Amino acid sequence: MPVNDKKLHESIMRGTYADCFLIYTRKSTDEDNNQKNSLSYQARETQKFANRERLKVANISIKNFCQDGVISEKHSGFKDSIDLNITDDGHIQ
Repeated sequence: MPVNDKKLHESIMRGTYADCFLIYTRKSTDEDNNQKNSLSYQARETQKFANRERLKVANISIKNFCQDGVISEKHSGFKDSIDLNITDDGHIQ
């Protein structure tokens, strides 16, 4: 674990962000006509909501997880096949 990641992890474990939230955005399709709310739009609107409700967003960045307190997922939920592969650690592929 890189030094910065280690310091962040230690800070999280100490409870530094115990009173904070993360923003979660998700766009589940690449078809523009199917979902109109872009990830950036969702992030802006949820940040406005957090401000209005006085919810503190943790300003943390963790590689492959979140950037400045925002988790963004973009993928298609549509699959051509019903075949699933479950890995030894329980992940579904």
